Amino acid sequence: MSVLLAAFVHAFVAPPPTNNSYCEACELVAGGLITHGCGWAKGGCKTLPPLEHELCEWLVTASLCPYLVSHFNSSLAACTDLGLCGSECECGVCTESSLGPNGRCLGAPNSCGHPGRSFLPLPFESDPLVGHCFDGQCDQPASVGCCLTCY
Repeated sequence: MSVLLAAFVHAFVAPPPTNNSYCEACELVAGGLITHGCGWAKGGCKTLPPLEHELCEWLVTASLCPYLVSHFNSSLAACTDLGLCGSECECGVCTESSLGPNGRCLGAPNSCGHPGRSFLPLPFESDPLVGHCFDGQCDQPASVGCCLTCY
């Protein structure tokens, strides 16, 4: 493989983990879902530490589990697609895959323009866990690339 091709693959196919707690937590949860299937979440989410539990509940409530299980075999790729890995944002970035009425709240004040990767847009149902966002929500295309709040 040429050096140029190797650089392209590394930059666009396999982004490095961001070493933030949201990326690590997402990889743990997505790994469990990808390995054991969506049925694992019924009991599995409850056994996780607080941050991982919140992310697990969000993935289930947002109906993202079937998408992750059917489209990914790598937790890092799944979490990058959701904007929780591979960005400069500490708690994740809004991506096309995470848009919708159940999108997480944007950081306040907004910090936008960060690259986020998405493989497929998803249909979403309303998420009662979102509540009130102080400075916007990951619910429209203009929000893609904006950092998200931490749970």
